[in-house]
This record gives sequence, structure tokens and C-alpha cells, in this order.
Amino acid sequence: MIRGMTVFWLVAAAMIVAAMFGIAYQTEERERELRRLRQAILTDQAAIHVLTAEWAYLTQPVRIQALNARHLHLVPVESGRMIKPDDLPARLGAYQAAPELPPTPAAKALPPGATALKALPPGATAPNDSPPLTYTRAPPRGQAVR
Repeated sequence: MIRGMTVFWLVAAAMIVAAMFGIAYQTEERERELRRLRQAILTDQAAIHVLTAEWAYLTQPVRIQALNARHLHLVPVESGRMIKPDDLPARLGAYQAAPELPPTPAAKALPPGATALKALPPGATAPNDSPPLTYTRAPPRGQAVR
């Protein structure tokens, strides 16, 4: 009887020790994962901080104005060039000309020999007639293009 109880308690103690080692291992694994996640969070926060600073620099009005003056030459829209939605025609045809508006200062300042683009009348074609564009479907993933 005593021998049976001793074996029972030894087996129970061994099972408890094995369970404690398993729990300790899982705890260490979770702590490593927690450290890894905290490091990833710090890295992402640093990247967000850098991106926020970069965005603040890129969206400075003075910088955007300088880029506009250097590359685009955009000017503010004049109030005389705006129309009300009620003044728009019901539907414009494919090449129907829009109503003529007074030229902008940028259009007046075109270099010599440059012309502004004009809409084509209905039924007219562009001077350099090119074949119409055709679209094909992309092949499914993993298949080569023939």
C-alpha cells in the first residue's frame, strides 16, 4: 500500500515538474515575442516621426511656390474664368468645343511659335491619325505572354 502511494506521488510530482517546465518555456517564448513587438513598435514610431518631418518639409507653401515657379508656371484662377454649373451645356460631344473664355496670363505668356491646344470640331480628326488603341486582357498569373 505504501509502495503504491509512493509511486503515485512520484508520478504526480514528475507530471507537475514537467508542466512547470512547459509553462516556464511558454512564458519565456511570450516574453521574447513581447520584446520583439516592442522593438518593432519603436522602429515604426521612429519611421512615422521621420515621415511626418519629411511631409512637413515637402508641403511647405514657400517650397511649393518655388517648385511651381520653376516647373509648372501655374497662376491662381481668376474669377472671370469660373462659370456656374447652370451655364454648362447639357452634354458635350466627343470633340465639341467648349465655350471660349478669356485667356489666362500664363496663356498670354507663351513663348514665340508655341500654340495653345484647341478642341477639334465634330467629325474632325487629329492631324497625325494613329490607329485606335486596342486593349487586351493580362494573362492569368503564372502564364507567359505569347
